[in-house]
Amino acid sequence: MPISRGALVSTLLRSFAVQATWNYRSLIGNGFAFVLLPFLRQPYQGRPAELDEAVRRHTALFNSHPYFAPMAVGAVAVLEASESPELIERFKSAVRGSLGSLGDRLIWAGFRPLCILVALLAVLLSAGWVAATVGFLVLYNVGHVATRIWALRFGLAHGRRLGEQLRGVPVERIQRALQSSGSFVLGVVSILVLSGRGV
Repeated sequence: MPISRGALVSTLLRSFAVQATWNYRSLIGNGFAFVLLPFLRQPYQGRPAELDEAVRRHTALFNSHPYFAPMAVGAVAVLEASESPELIERFKSAVRGSLGSLGDRLIWAGFRPLCILVALLAVLLSAGWVAATVGFLVLYNVGHVATRIWALRFGLAHGRRLGEQLRGVPVERIQRALQSSGSFVLGVVSILVLSGRGV
């Protein structure tokens, strides 16, 4: 079933709130259902009771890195059109750990520290705190939003084959590139600090 542009835009915007209802029972399960809702409305159009049941199913336990949750949402949207609820739940259980690990490695341990170091370097090079802060926010959020868009498109493109296709993404190479860049910037920051350039 083709997905409307309106559903795509609405899902992407909703993905920014995927953690808004985080709790110890379902983690981001409620947020996942909220993000998925625009996609669910199409296959269940005119069947409100079935739509309600589908939404309830997706409020169950789910966890993922928030920037990669749209990948699972996209894949589940494809599965909802043709697969059983039991298979969809098994699929969600299978991918959640991988998507959490992927985000932890690439974002929390790679991209975010690199952006912070670049901002610190800008301060040491006399850019000023305001300019460095604005620069950090722009750099980080361009990468963050691009990741969400890519993740959603990737999930929609590969559906049930998401795990298989993720193995083709050069995660190790990207992680090494981020860490090497961070190490280089940290080296430059250290030299500037040790040479007397104060923050």
